[in-house]
Amino acid sequence: MDVEKLVIAKSARPGGIGNFAFYPHVDGHLVDRQPSAIIAASDHNQVPFIIGSNADEYANRFVEEIALKEYPRMLAAALGEATLPFMAQILAAYPTSDYASPREALVAAVTDRNLTCTSRMIARSFTYSQSAPVYRYYFTRALSTNLRAGEGAYHGSELLFLFQHMTGEVFNADASDRATEAAMLGYWTRFAASGDPNGGDLPAWPRYEIATDPYQVIEGTPRAATNLRGDKCAFWSNLSRP
Repeated sequence: MDVEKLVIAKSARPGGIGNFAFYPHVDGHLVDRQPSAIIAASDHNQVPFIIGSNADEYANRFVEEIALKEYPRMLAAALGEATLPFMAQILAAYPTSDYASPREALVAAVTDRNLTCTSRMIARSFTYSQSAPVYRYYFTRALSTNLRAGEGAYHGSELLFLFQHMTGEVFNADASDRATEAAMLGYWTRFAASGDPNGGDLPAWPRYEIATDPYQVIEGTPRAATNLRGDKCAFWSNLSRP
């Protein structure tokens, strides 16, 4: 297809963060069903599985503070037009009074809807449909450098720790950064080698189960916790039902 037709097709798609123009397509050849249906039927490759998300996924997209009066408009724009019929409920679920600023409320809403609660849904689906273990994580370590101050654990920031890019003056890694880096390297390497992230002197990482929604907080001192953003994820799950 020529470039002009691709650009026109992309431009015709609705906007919003996470509302991409093109997705994998059920073509009856390479992908014969929706991936969610394949997993639900246990027809996927059943292997040990890790899934997770970051605490402030979209903080780096909304670096500047926003005015209170702009919050409803920016939230609607970020979530996309498919959520417009539900904006009253969404605004009630994420009132600015619950957060330090409208910006933090915006980051929380979009992070929950697009990644935190989606990760929960996928972890549950895999746990239900396979016997191989599932592990869930929640990355919370913000970069210590002043260059990214206020952005928290934004989307992709965990990769700097996982692939040991915490070097040089740009990142100015402190002891907690290094501890987070070492923990990730230990967990991920053991998982790649054996299908189980546990071992060594790192805190135990519980296997995922639907009843308690356990996950591992990835930070300087990792720890296990349960029911991550449970009330918000229940909200998004119920909102999507007819």
